[in-house]
Order: sequence, then C-alpha cells, then structure tokens
Amino acid sequence: MTHPIDRRSCRCCHRELSLDQFRRRRRDSNVRLSDCRSCHNRAERVRRAAARQDRTHARLNAFFRRAQGASREQIQQIVGAMLEQFGGHQGLADAWVNYHSQARGLAKFRCYEVLFRLMQFLDQSSPKVCEMSDDELLHELQNFERRKQASH
Repeated sequence: MTHPIDRRSCRCCHRELSLDQFRRRRRDSNVRLSDCRSCHNRAERVRRAAARQDRTHARLNAFFRRAQGASREQIQQIVGAMLEQFGGHQGLADAWVNYHSQARGLAKFRCYEVLFRLMQFLDQSSPKVCEMSDDELLHELQNFERRKQASH
C-alpha cells in the first residue's frame, strides 16, 4: 500500500504519480524533480532539437559571413566545406530552407544575398560546355579532378 507521502503531482501534466516516476535531482540525493519522467523526457527532446537547430543556424551564418566579399577560389572552398559539413547537396538544401523559413530581418537578407552571390558565381565560373572543344573539355575535367583530390 502506498502512502500519500509516496506520491507527488507533476508540475507539467498535473497527474499524481508515485515518487519513482520522478527523476532525482542528483544521483546521491533524495530530492526529486518537479516534472515526471515522461514530461522531463519530452522537454529534453524539444530542448535538444532546438539546440541542434541553433548549431545548424550558427554554421550557416558562419558560412554566409565568409562568403561576403570572397574571391572565386574562396567561394569554391566555402561551398565545398558547406557540402561536406551538411552531408551533400540535399542536406545543405534542407538546412538552407529550414534556416530561411526561421530567419528574420538581416539574417533573411543575408541568406538571399549569399544565394544570389553563389548563383552569380556559378553563372560566371561555369564554362559553356557546348562551346568548348574536346581539348578544353578534357582540360576542365582534369582541373576538376585535381580540385576534388586537393579538397580531400
């Protein structure tokens, strides 16, 4: 039989539960948290997801700042680092869309600015393949392979 003292009401869900449904504040203490285990776990999942999102936004912001006023070679390095850090094109696109949907004010403007700069860079730097000779195509492929090996 449980005594009324062995039960407690959760601050979050307001259910009355036994004390073993509440985490201890410290391992060696008898003091318990005010939230039951399920409410505490739910809050921790939300907190960790928000922290993960904050880290992603901070990484994108760092890349955006580095891209401002960058040279052609620096932009290639920045894009390569972004692709590597976010796990490829799809990961980067997902992070960018998520960032853009949550950004406000200057951060949203910076997102567009970098996107336009990258588009401008790609338009300027990409050779017109249909106008290239076979030798030029071979030369571009060799340069691409060299840059790829140098980045790894």
